[in-house]
Amino acid sequence: MSWFRVKRKHKRSLLRFILHNEWAHVPFSERIKNSQYGTTIIAYKGNSTDKSGKTGHESHQISSAILFSQYGIMLPIFDKFGIKLNTEIEAYIRRFRTNIYSVMGTKSDVMTAAVLLERHPHTEIDYYLMALSSDDFFKSHDATGKNNYTHLEELFKKLNITRASPHDAKYLFPLQKKYELEEVILDPKNFNPKFSLEALRKNLARNIILFAEKDNIPIAKAGTNARGFNSDQIGGVFTVQAERGKGIAKQVMIKLLEYIFKEKETASLFVKKENISAVKLYESLGFKIRDDFRIVYF
Repeated sequence: MSWFRVKRKHKRSLLRFILHNEWAHVPFSERIKNSQYGTTIIAYKGNSTDKSGKTGHESHQISSAILFSQYGIMLPIFDKFGIKLNTEIEAYIRRFRTNIYSVMGTKSDVMTAAVLLERHPHTEIDYYLMALSSDDFFKSHDATGKNNYTHLEELFKKLNITRASPHDAKYLFPLQKKYELEEVILDPKNFNPKFSLEALRKNLARNIILFAEKDNIPIAKAGTNARGFNSDQIGGVFTVQAERGKGIAKQVMIKLLEYIFKEKETASLFVKKENISAVKLYESLGFKIRDDFRIVYF
């Protein structure tokens, strides 16, 4: 079998492939769900195998796929047994090579993609990929949070946790700016306030974003940054410096997970490995490290 460009008639086969471990590839599945304009997907369809390990000849299943977004982002998912190289994939790589500025996914997939692109990234950031099922969350967690934070009840009485709408964009922008400068922007000189505000407004329209206020000032936030079929990916978790270590982020996350699990079966996120406090926060909510995640920039 060979690599081919995915068309509408291949969607069912592609979905079977993606949904098997959707929590690890939510940005990919979201683009399929929304039929994002300008997206190109190629896939490899090989022989399927049964549980005995025997290769089947009557049925072929997608075992690898690559998404190229119109914004220069490459999302690869490769067969764990290795990628199948041929003239078809090499032609697609040549076509998109110079337009790709970032690759993101599991560490092994990103490393393979970098080899295919024959390019050396100027920045590599490693994360833990963590996931949590709705069943595990509701079985193990006290959704009120009181058991964990009884000594902070007075603080939480002053907190107002709200779901944001696009109308809140200007109000939340100072908080968003602090988050981007601390966690996202590689070079502060590249921060564009106008672009950031417009991106925030669009994000508020399509994602679940919650924020916490204290004395009518936004001090913390958390939300989804990709929404798939059965899984949502969480991102943008941030608390201002003066309010950290008080359990506020956990309260916002609890509310966010309650929103997510009304619709979805799984939530996932990736967190920088050196951010020990964040890893502990997510583990306290029931998240488990499932894989290594990497983002590279060219």
